[in-house]
Amino acid sequence: MMPIFGLVLYATSRRPRLAVNAAGLSYATDLFSEDRTDIPWEDILSIGLLHKACLLSGDSAENIENMLLMRLREGVTPPLPSRVADGQLEKLGYHPIGTLGEFGADPVLLREAVHRFSPVRYHTNAELLDLDPRLIPLGQPGASP
Repeated sequence: MMPIFGLVLYATSRRPRLAVNAAGLSYATDLFSEDRTDIPWEDILSIGLLHKACLLSGDSAENIENMLLMRLREGVTPPLPSRVADGQLEKLGYHPIGTLGEFGADPVLLREAVHRFSPVRYHTNAELLDLDPRLIPLGQPGASP
């Protein structure tokens, strides 16, 4: 269970919640539900912000901006898929959490919060693409890794 204290990033009571604190990362997609996902820092290998991704869904594609991704330690059960999960990122070992827009989160505050509690785990868009070039095609409409 995550401690109540910590840095909570949200804009309105109608948006999903995202919390970054000393215990790890916690998020919920429904403010009125008790359901949330708690992931301790020791289970997270990296967390990063992918500026653009074109995710395929059947015959259509959806352009997603500012997607929060994480990679988990081997053997950790992945969280429930988010709205933006389509299998492409999961095949590459990433688990989408959601977009900054969904959480109403400020990218600078998010980066500062993760750096405060787990500085080596956070990666910017440029760092993600440098570390894993397989993500580059996702930013191009109609392409897949």
